[in-house]
Amino acid sequence: MKGKHALQKVLQKVKFTKIKNMKQNHIAHWLIIGALFLSSVFFVKINGQNFRASVIHFDEEPSIYDGLEFPIKKVPNWVNVTDAERKMTYKNFPESKLVSIPPYDVESLKIPVSRLQYGLNSHDLIRNMQITYPVVYSGTYLFDGIEGSGSHPAVDIKALPGTPVHVIGNGRVIKVSYQNDGFGHHVVVKHTAFPSFSDASKMVTLYSSYSHLEAIKVKEGDILTRGQIIGEVGRTGTATTDHLHFQIDTNEAPWHPYWPFSYKEAQAAGLNFWDGVNSALGKENLLKYTIHPVQYVRKYKTDDNTFIATAPDQLKTAPDELKSAPDEMSDQIPNNNESLNSNVIPIDSANDIVKDTINTAVSPETVQIFSSSAEIFSNDVVISTLVPSDTVVSEPIVSAPIETRTVFTAQPVVTNFSDLSFYHDFFMLSGKTLVVNIEAKDREGRTVENPSFHSLTVSETGGIGTLDHTSFTMDDFYQGKTAFGFTPSKIGTAQFIVELDEKTKFFSSPVTVQDVFLDIKSFDISHDGNFEPEVAEEITIIALDENGTRTPKYNLSGPVNIILKSGQGILSPSEIGVSQFYEGKAVVRFTPGSLDDVIFEVNYLGIRGMSKPLRYLIFSDVVPKHKNFEAIQYLKKENVIAGYSDGTFRPQNKVTRAEALKMIFSSTNQQVDDGVSLKFSDVTQDQWFHRYVATAYNLKIVNGYGDGTFRPNDQVTRAEFLKMLFSAFAIDVPIKVDSKPFKDVDVKSWFAPYVQYAKEKGVLAITGAEFKANEKISRSEVAEMVYRLLKS
Repeated sequence: MKGKHALQKVLQKVKFTKIKNMKQNHIAHWLIIGALFLSSVFFVKINGQNFRASVIHFDEEPSIYDGLEFPIKKVPNWVNVTDAERKMTYKNFPESKLVSIPPYDVESLKIPVSRLQYGLNSHDLIRNMQITYPVVYSGTYLFDGIEGSGSHPAVDIKALPGTPVHVIGNGRVIKVSYQNDGFGHHVVVKHTAFPSFSDASKMVTLYSSYSHLEAIKVKEGDILTRGQIIGEVGRTGTATTDHLHFQIDTNEAPWHPYWPFSYKEAQAAGLNFWDGVNSALGKENLLKYTIHPVQYVRKYKTDDNTFIATAPDQLKTAPDELKSAPDEMSDQIPNNNESLNSNVIPIDSANDIVKDTINTAVSPETVQIFSSSAEIFSNDVVISTLVPSDTVVSEPIVSAPIETRTVFTAQPVVTNFSDLSFYHDFFMLSGKTLVVNIEAKDREGRTVENPSFHSLTVSETGGIGTLDHTSFTMDDFYQGKTAFGFTPSKIGTAQFIVELDEKTKFFSSPVTVQDVFLDIKSFDISHDGNFEPEVAEEITIIALDENGTRTPKYNLSGPVNIILKSGQGILSPSEIGVSQFYEGKAVVRFTPGSLDDVIFEVNYLGIRGMSKPLRYLIFSDVVPKHKNFEAIQYLKKENVIAGYSDGTFRPQNKVTRAEALKMIFSSTNQQVDDGVSLKFSDVTQDQWFHRYVATAYNLKIVNGYGDGTFRPNDQVTRAEFLKMLFSAFAIDVPIKVDSKPFKDVDVKSWFAPYVQYAKEKGVLAITGAEFKANEKISRSEVAEMVYRLLKS
């Protein structure tokens, strides 16, 4: 044993000198990520009050409030999933193992995991709930389930990647963001005239947000109906596992999604971001500008989601029962009347229910319950916490013999770490030995100096080499660290697995084994394809060998220069050295300074690489060369226009009379009337455009036709649109027209004054000799006219 320990310490001493430097770079990397997260949260302030509804997206207005639904419908029964199933997406996960979202019970969420025994149905219900809701509203990142202890403004909901996310109620999408940090890919929906959390008779405006999405299926300006799928669960942004950050802001919040404290406030308090949340920094702001999202949906829900139901008796009684025994674990086997209510937490099959109910009864008797493990949530890995084996419980009085239980009498060992971190090179040569370091960590990423466990087994998935250790005991760890050696016998890819038990495994990053490392012969430059003005983009530079394969071998003696071949902006840094490459990869950041396409070149003494164009695309079908690009870009930036859900703008689509009125009143922020009755036979009060037509008629902007119709679906001509636009803006257009503004516009025609004024003020983009008054107007023309009028 002493010789074994000596080998371990030699390996650690050699390797951890290298790891120390690596960890310093790693810490800097995470500090950058934290700073980006803070800047995205604290300084991207979107003023909901000034948001103007879509001018160009002519869907109907959101339906009136008709109740709420929960954003996540189903999740796995986390207690019963296998290791392989835990890695699956929603689409390939067995449907029979999906269950309705569990209840959100504040008392059960804060029960320490160490007091839950595995295999008892009442405790498994609590465990499944705690895994599903790892971070609670107004809670901390300590995973303690205690509301009011921190300043987390949302509820985090763990779900499989790809799980559909539903909008909670009718509303309009006011923000879609694909940022790579902070909230990640997220959607904000505005809900008008929704009941207040505190007073159902009072109508207010609220904003629900859905963050860290993998896929987004809506666009800004889209009108949503309750329960509509808006995206899929992911781990984009600052997220370590697949989950939904579900938040509801009040109308008073200065931006959405709201965050309760700023970077300066955290800095002034001597706190980093995580400590700010854990210290309840800005809690008063949280209470002022956000509401409890789950409790709000619970109060007004209309679907059959069971999360809002009262928790079953088993679950409700467990907290008091557990709290009353702080130093020991007690649980009573429920009788028939305490069995699980399937209407509260339905499971697809009765066979999926973990039954601890015994339908017979016995006389009072004391028994010992065998040791078991309780799963908890930590960074998408199921960790086992062993329950003391000497727990003594009293069974209820019944009349039949009790079911026999095995008594486990060995001394219990409680696992006191949440994660195992691996440190090793990602490339190695065959025939050499790779040292793989392991470090035990708690939930907050701190080293556990004396990790406790029964045993750890080590294996390698590629089958391409041998390990000098296949298991570890607690004695093998020194100051929370240990190591093993891997010697490959052939080239390929290897991955290491350390197993705590059949359900708890920890995986390393892959290791590529090669016969020889080839010199750098070229570079690959990658990016996500598009950019937003003044928003930094991450550009990745990869060193390639003569086969076009990533290589860690550097035949470079000086800096590698990064050059802008086209476009404008700032590179940080503009040159990189060998020290900035890690395993063949280096990352720089680029902040664009114009809307031109950007192409990067990497050059080192003739070793080159050229990137694909990085483009600014406001819509997939509106490129910078489009004749109305400037107008569409400006209105999009001002949240005046929005496109369709497929990312297009469809600039050539024609505009109807009803759509034109909606556009005009939205651009002027004109208050529209709901209660005005109309004489038009083809406009009724249940149609989305009724209030726009009624307002226009009341303001004498439109009169309709002689047959008593308005013809809302007729397409608008250029002449008609000009009259509507100037009338709505209350512009006094001179009546007298002395000469033809265009050769096809007679001075006596009814629209001549509007055409003349539009030409004089530069509202028209027509360069030819003809106006073509009866030509139907397109979406891009509408954008151009509105833009020019707003800028005049």
